[in-house]
Amino acid sequence: MQARKMEKMIVKPEDKAAPAGRARFAGAVGPLLGIAFIFLAGAKLNEPTRFADSFQAWGLDPGLIPWTGAVEFLVGLGIFFHGTRTVAASVLVPWMAGAAAIHVWTGDSALAVLPLTVALVAAGVAVSGFRAGRHRVLSMPAPLRNPPATVMGAAGFLVPLVGVSFLLRWAVGGTVFWASLPVLALMHAHTVGASSRRERVEMVLLYLLVLGMGTAGLWSFVGHYFMSDQVAGSIGWATGSPFQHELAFYHLGMGVVALLCIWFRDRYWIAAAVTPALFAMGAGVVHLQDFISRGNTAPANWGASVLIGNLVIPVGVLGLLAWYSRLGGWKLETMAGEGIARL
Repeated sequence: MQARKMEKMIVKPEDKAAPAGRARFAGAVGPLLGIAFIFLAGAKLNEPTRFADSFQAWGLDPGLIPWTGAVEFLVGLGIFFHGTRTVAASVLVPWMAGAAAIHVWTGDSALAVLPLTVALVAAGVAVSGFRAGRHRVLSMPAPLRNPPATVMGAAGFLVPLVGVSFLLRWAVGGTVFWASLPVLALMHAHTVGASSRRERVEMVLLYLLVLGMGTAGLWSFVGHYFMSDQVAGSIGWATGSPFQHELAFYHLGMGVVALLCIWFRDRYWIAAAVTPALFAMGAGVVHLQDFISRGNTAPANWGASVLIGNLVIPVGVLGLLAWYSRLGGWKLETMAGEGIARL
């Protein structure tokens, strides 16, 4: 029953699809252009010093680099999503035309070709969107859609979903990524007309479980398995321990379980949330003890992002689970209670 109700809340691709043919160009080019700008923005946000010399050569203050990255991130994200693609592409046209003008002004006319080309492509995306959408060119984005039921279809659905989530998480950091999920969920709920409090809480939980805990599990798997020494060094612990590979597979399992929340509902969500939440809180206590006993202030052992990730987020998810239960989302009968009732 709950699964059928949530299927109505998840936006199907055809629900927001533009007329065939008119939006073909925007649909093909838009996501790729958006991903490219999210990647470019992430480079500026994570390594601004790499662009300092270029900004100085253009007569611009290097302090503008993070702000430029933030604008490009928002524009790239807007172009990636169908509902905001037309407006975001319209913003990108003068942005890239301005970049081309700066190159010409500073004597690098050859370098102006690339931003000018991007401006023309963005103009094509915007015009295509306006023609296809007529008067409706802006709607709320809905990242989570009804997934396919087949194995190959599910893989084709999850790979780009996880890949783009990884890119976004890398670009803006884990804390901002997590904070954006309730916003996206509430916009999605508004798009599909979810008016009741229970439906809105359910949508927020879905986003936190699938895009939050699911992505976090796979992100941690990649870190602990493929970058073990770097992760250990960032925590301030000894490197070379094979225990990290064991920990990596735990995160992989929990990540997959959380991603499956989009297919499985009801009390499955409790199991998918409680285990990683308890692990995260336990890890947060260990980091706190290490800070108190050894004064370990390594970036991944102490700081606002560690406290938020290991304490605030899991407590918040568990609180939402309890709130959803009080709103009638499910009944928390225990197996023992059900067994006693049958005696």
